[in-house]
Amino acid sequence: MNTTAPYRLLYIVTGLRIGGAETVLYNLVSNLDRREFEPAVITLGQNGPLGKKIEEAGVSVISLGFHAGVPHPRLIIDLAVAIRRLQPHLIQTWMYHADLVGGLAAYLVGALPVVWGIRHTLTSVRSLKPVTRAVVGFNALLSHVIPSRIICCAESARESHIRLGFSRKKMLVIPNGFDLVAFRPQPEARLSVRYELGLEDHAILIGLGARFAAEKDHATFVRAAAILSRQMHDVYFILWGKDVDWTNPALTAWINDSGASHRFRLLGIRTDVARLLAALDVYSISSVSEAFPNSVGEAMACGVPCAVTNAGDAAWLVGETGITVPPRNPQALAEAWKRLLVMTPAERAALGMSARQRIETCFSLPVMVAAYSRTYRDILSAHSG
Repeated sequence: MNTTAPYRLLYIVTGLRIGGAETVLYNLVSNLDRREFEPAVITLGQNGPLGKKIEEAGVSVISLGFHAGVPHPRLIIDLAVAIRRLQPHLIQTWMYHADLVGGLAAYLVGALPVVWGIRHTLTSVRSLKPVTRAVVGFNALLSHVIPSRIICCAESARESHIRLGFSRKKMLVIPNGFDLVAFRPQPEARLSVRYELGLEDHAILIGLGARFAAEKDHATFVRAAAILSRQMHDVYFILWGKDVDWTNPALTAWINDSGASHRFRLLGIRTDVARLLAALDVYSISSVSEAFPNSVGEAMACGVPCAVTNAGDAAWLVGETGITVPPRNPQALAEAWKRLLVMTPAERAALGMSARQRIETCFSLPVMVAAYSRTYRDILSAHSG
């Protein structure tokens, strides 16, 4: 531990909207030991909801106000000026565009250790927007020159980027950590959520919380729900996230075609995710691509057993406390749900508690913060030497 003044850490992030990667950043900077590290955050875009939360945690947030899109040379210059003013001991960038722009700005300033943050597993660069595809290509080349280390949130992210030409020797994996106080079993949520949704107390709930995007494959979830609905008559499916509401034409068409539309509740963006998770009997994802699925870890922390597709590090995350099935297989997903639901309530609760214990042991927030702190400490020590 640094026994004099704390090390100044500067985090550079693409944006601060509400999202999984941004939430992990918030959890990290708000839980660092301030006796050892003094964090500050620069967002390349506008400040957002998570930026306000970071500021409330006592961390300075600076917004450069640039729009998303092609990285502008002026952005690199403005960022270099900000870096000179703040004089950090170490820079941690967060996501592709910030890795590129922050890495180049730090290179201009000189003599600063830089740590990149990769938050995504790439199954194919063709799935990326053209600009992002170009940024990833530049980052692969620069990874051999600029960063001291590259931290990936998942083993699948590390392997996929090594295949794209990123420096293997600089990569390490630090899985996301979960807040066991915010995400915990809440017995009262079971009844309150069912009351809110107009359901009987004994209704079975299967949930999915994810933005509407191709890689989340909501279509497979809906098809699996249709299969299970024909076999079990007291099961309901609650979905939430950006664009997950009845105004989404594609999603509503799938649900209407399923023949089980009365079993679905679409809730849109919610701020009470921990409450929703704690009310579930089973949590599930149907993704074809993931890195380290935060929602699964949060559900496990709430004591909810999970059925997941084998995407990214989802199978590793649930381990033996849940069920993993192949992506794009509605029948297998429906069967996994049924396997969990035919358990007695006591058996399912015990499995959920095993899931929470796995999070506490392997993927808690203190474990993640300690791993980042140890990495920063090692880099700063080597740099000063």
